[in-house]
Formats: sequence, structure tokens, C-alpha cells
Amino acid sequence: MSLEKKILINLEKISNSLEFLANKKKQKEFSLKTGFLDWDCKKKKLRSLNVTHNIQLKMLLNIEEQKKIVLKNTIQFAKGYPANNILLWGGRGTGKSSLISLVFHKVYKEYKISMVEIRNSHLENLGFLIEKLSVSKEKYIIFCDDFSFNYKEKNLSIFKNILDGSLRKFSNIIFYATSNYRHMVKDHKEENPNKILEKEKFEDISALSDRFGIWLSFPSFDKKTFIKVVNNYCKLYALDYEKDLLEKKALEWRLNRGSSSGREASNFIKYVISHDIK
Repeated sequence: MSLEKKILINLEKISNSLEFLANKKKQKEFSLKTGFLDWDCKKKKLRSLNVTHNIQLKMLLNIEEQKKIVLKNTIQFAKGYPANNILLWGGRGTGKSSLISLVFHKVYKEYKISMVEIRNSHLENLGFLIEKLSVSKEKYIIFCDDFSFNYKEKNLSIFKNILDGSLRKFSNIIFYATSNYRHMVKDHKEENPNKILEKEKFEDISALSDRFGIWLSFPSFDKKTFIKVVNNYCKLYALDYEKDLLEKKALEWRLNRGSSSGREASNFIKYVISHDIK
């Protein structure tokens, strides 16, 4: 073997070794991060989030069954058993995102598990992120908060394909998603639809939600539940108001806002703290 060829072979080995070490170093940056994480799209890296809660899991009312299911699935995943992707859908402010965050922090205290929040607008990076997470020994929940798509949107196909690949390949990654829509798609029906085309369209739309093994619905609160949530917040902030007056003002707030959600109950109490209601 000529000297020139030996030099070329050695240079190739050195190049491969350097590439291997560089990839290993990059991977280490991902695998060492744990806890509640956020995806930095510009820098293509994970960053830690310091999330605090002013409420406890028990304060989320009207969703007892949903709590049990999400908690059980998360613990199952954390223990290394097969677990489902979960889609939580329903009206605004009904506790979907709060439930995921509170359950994660409860499970995180006992098990080594992480959660990465990714935004809808960053889906083009999701494949890259999953590739990095998939070779880690850590377990990751990818949290897709408030996701919804238009039927012909490019991100819809991207998300479906990524979910398909993840289900087949990666046992250390699951998805928890929240949406206002049952199938995560804002479907605008045509005035004179072709029945065959509409059926195909519905099947295509349903294909995304089918990637989630568990579907949980979150109904809007009735009047009784709304008042109960308001009273819970009063106890949390140690507010002392005459019960009938507080309930009257809370129902006025509910009517004016056009919403009976936990978020509106929280908004009302924040208003009460800073104003003297009469």
C-alpha cells in the first residue's frame, strides 16, 4: 500500500472519529436535560422551564375521570411500560393544559421523566428533536399545547407522519396534545359537498386523532360547577366575602364573558382581589 493511500485512510479514520465525538457531545446536551423543557427553535436546543403552580391537582373540578386516566398513563410510561399518546380536547379554559402540567410535576417527583413543550409553529423541527431524544435513556413526553390545523395545512401532514414514525420506533417518547377540536382540525364544510369526497376528507381528518390511543373530552362547566370553582379559589387566596354577593357577581361575570370555565373563574377572582365588589 502506497504512503499516499495510507495517509488518506488515516485521515478518513480521524474525520470519522471527530464526527462521532461531535455527535456524541451534541447528544449529551440533550440527554442530560430533565424536567419541564421548552424547545428553542432558533438555537435548536432544549432549555429548562421553571414552572410553578398556584393550584393543586385536586382543585381541578369536573374532570375526575380524566385526572385518573392521565395520571395512570403517565406513571405507566415512567415505569417503562407501554403507554398511549393522549389527546385532550374541549372548550377553552377547561383544565386541559393545567392537568397535563400538574400530573407531570406529580410524577416527576418520584420518577425520572421529562416533558418537552413544542409549539405548532415549530413542527418543522419536530423530526430533528425526536431523532435526538430517541437515542437517550430518558423518557420524554412531548407536550403539544393548543394544537389545531386547517385541513390543507402542511403541518397537518408533517404531524401525522411524525406520529406514525414515533409509534413504530421510539419507546421512550409519547405525545400529550390539547386542542379545542375533537380531531385537531378546523374543518369548514362546503355548501354542496360531494358525499364521497366528504367521506374521504373525514377519514383523512380522523387519521390524526387516531394516532392517539386515548381521547379525553373536557366539557364546559355548568353554573353549579363554576360557582364551586370560584369558591375554591376564594379559599386558596383566603378571601372573605359574603357568599350570596360573591355568587351573584360570579354569575354576572360568567354571563358577560360568555364562558363557564375554570380560567374564567380564576380571572374573576383576580378581579375581585383588586376591586371592591358591592
